[in-house]
Amino acid sequence: MEHYILVILMLTPGFIAKETARMVGNIKKKSSALEQGINYFVYSFFTLALIGSLFLLMEYIQVSVMMQLGILILSIPIVGVLVGIIWQLFLKHQFIKMCRWLSIRFTGYEYFQEDSLLNTNMMDGEHHLIEVIKDGERVAAGDFLGASFGTDEVEEMKVNSHPVYAEWLDDKRYASWFQHKCVFLDFTHNIRVIEYTYPEGFFDAKFDPNKITS
Repeated sequence: MEHYILVILMLTPGFIAKETARMVGNIKKKSSALEQGINYFVYSFFTLALIGSLFLLMEYIQVSVMMQLGILILSIPIVGVLVGIIWQLFLKHQFIKMCRWLSIRFTGYEYFQEDSLLNTNMMDGEHHLIEVIKDGERVAAGDFLGASFGTDEVEEMKVNSHPVYAEWLDDKRYASWFQHKCVFLDFTHNIRVIEYTYPEGFFDAKFDPNKITS
């Protein structure tokens, strides 16, 4: 019985961290029980490392046993939430950039294992001006807001496709400001997603159209 309690205590902060990361944007495809267990252990490693450091600190400053127990119990949810937020909002993108650089440096191309190409390149907290073309026809144009992963049962994409974005892209006078950046090709569904550059502040509510014609 004690062993089960120990395992639960070890997994709890990792579970909290993983669920926190999910709530702030780490939406993943469905995983097997084994994959989920491994993910929990990975998150638990970082959370337990912090909790262990806290324990050593309390030992060093000679905190009473009862107070140590209370602080450790309280620290489990707090550390779990902090690890989930820090990983998802700060460390994950830097880690992906490093892996991408290493992949290009040593193999000559970008390697993607879990995320779709679209999500890996665009879910970075920045605005992305895109045009979605299905079977040769434009079906959306605007700010990319998110997409499901290629291995999900339901494949979806959310685009802030206000008609004004298509007007900007179609107006030849502004072609120098909205240049072709890259294209994502979905051969399975015959979909193209074209990404364009855009002037600074373009997605701001106070954007002045006159600034790009001056």
